[in-house]
Amino acid sequence: MPTVTNFLSIDCCAMSLKQATCTSATATIFAALISAERWKDKDAVLREIGAPVLLKPVEETLTTFHTELEEKFERVNRRIENGDNKHIKIIGTDDKRRWSLVYPTEEEPINSPFYGQLPGIGVVDLLRFVAEKTNFLSAFTHVLDRYVKQEADPRHVLACVVARGTNMGLWKMAEVSGLGYSALVTTARNFLRAETLHAGNDEIANATAALAMFDQYDIDGLKHSSSDGQRIETQIHTINARYGSKYFGLKKGVSAYTLVANHVPCNARIIGTHEHESHFVFDILHNNTTEIRPERHSTDTHGTNHVNFFLLFFAGYQFAPRYRDLHKRMASLVGFQHPNHYAHCLIKPSRKTFDALIVKE
Repeated sequence: MPTVTNFLSIDCCAMSLKQATCTSATATIFAALISAERWKDKDAVLREIGAPVLLKPVEETLTTFHTELEEKFERVNRRIENGDNKHIKIIGTDDKRRWSLVYPTEEEPINSPFYGQLPGIGVVDLLRFVAEKTNFLSAFTHVLDRYVKQEADPRHVLACVVARGTNMGLWKMAEVSGLGYSALVTTARNFLRAETLHAGNDEIANATAALAMFDQYDIDGLKHSSSDGQRIETQIHTINARYGSKYFGLKKGVSAYTLVANHVPCNARIIGTHEHESHFVFDILHNNTTEIRPERHSTDTHGTNHVNFFLLFFAGYQFAPRYRDLHKRMASLVGFQHPNHYAHCLIKPSRKTFDALIVKE
């Protein structure tokens, strides 16, 4: 995920700007998800949802946005002028002043030298250690609730997890591990499914979040999560598998859209490579079943759209996307005042919001 245009570093006010222009989209979203008959009593529907921002008068919400937006414009420009923002470089003088991002001159090492001092450990030993500390193997229950004649063998479960997770396959795993192929197939059919894998992942994530070190990765005192898709070639052509010459050549694959917070994967969803990632941002946050609750969320450009700013806002998240073409995005900023009001600013809106239309919608 791109980091050179990290909005946290720039103190960007894009979130509030987008929220101010997207409040009217909420009605459209809910109207598309429920029947027209039920939407007639929309006040009752909004009360059932329980989001305070949807129950307040839109004028009050706009006033809050106005105050926050003006403060952000003032703070962002002041930090640039004072040189406090080391990520922005000013070029030119007077009316010809321009700004650009300061890019790092040297690439940072992939891993800190500290990790090079740690001894290596085998995957099997690591999984056994994690199983002992988290008891995540208990999540792999039999597909039958009753009359279960077979208990899960931890060796077989771990072997199946590694075989499927690395795309090695059960046959190859049976060859290299010395375990019986039929036993692995039976274990995979009875104990490995989406529900048990999800529950096992939650056990590990919750145990990791309970460690004192977990909070040290917070940014500005907030849990900051991000989501992105990873393209994976598929052995079986499932309904989500699609051709993609950029990633798979002449073969098919899917995209594993994953939510990560403080380096811990909290949730994931398999989507087609043809689907836009922005359609699943709220989904992956809302359906996060771990005890890790992000407060701020980032995506790359492919995970952004105008609706997501307000969807995440009323759900209690700060949406802080990382854009690749930052200048293009900043050129489309809007404000509550006429653009002439911000003539002295380096970072400024290009047009004024249509408050009357927002209230009407």
